[in-house]
Amino acid sequence: GEEDYLTMVVLALRALTSLRQYGEAGNLISESLVSQRFPSAEQVNMLRMWAVLVSLRSGMNMAAYDSVRYACKLRPHSYAVWNLFNRVANSGGNAKSVYKFVLRCLLRHPESVPCMILMGHHCQMNGSTKLALAEYMRAYKAMPDEPLINLLIAVGYLSHVTSRRCTDRHKTACRAFAFLFHYAKLRQWSQEVYYNLGRALHQLSLF
Repeated sequence: GEEDYLTMVVLALRALTSLRQYGEAGNLISESLVSQRFPSAEQVNMLRMWAVLVSLRSGMNMAAYDSVRYACKLRPHSYAVWNLFNRVANSGGNAKSVYKFVLRCLLRHPESVPCMILMGHHCQMNGSTKLALAEYMRAYKAMPDEPLINLLIAVGYLSHVTSRRCTDRHKTACRAFAFLFHYAKLRQWSQEVYYNLGRALHQLSLF
């Protein structure tokens, strides 16, 4: 049956990838998808995720990028899938095409927190700190106790403090440290927290 065949295919893929036979693994995935022996969308999605893994390990970045975009469309709220997307995109994705894809996903799924964060990153890298903060704030409303989001907002405010466009530096700095200390509390004042706190103080020339 289909379940036994899928189990056999997955076992073969594990063996081939462990032996670094990525070409053979890719051919097996392609033949399995073309055969249409898997009526279940979940089974097809599993094979496509294998395609991402095999393409990435074999250095076929474009093939991996196409496969992982498909996975993102299926699971727009999955942090694991978007983390994989970032890994693939950083391995050779075009920044402009990555931005357009994330924007399309965000428009289709406005409640996707990973899309909000990625869009915020893009705005921050392009010097649009206020737009970045707007996206981070949207993510914060959905997940107020996520340490990373609190840290991103704090960094955004710190970046705004040092810009010429900031009209109230003291108020903005207070906002930055409010989120920074909330992040510190959520991370239980770990060594990572002290490092980021030190960077924040150094950025404002307080130490």
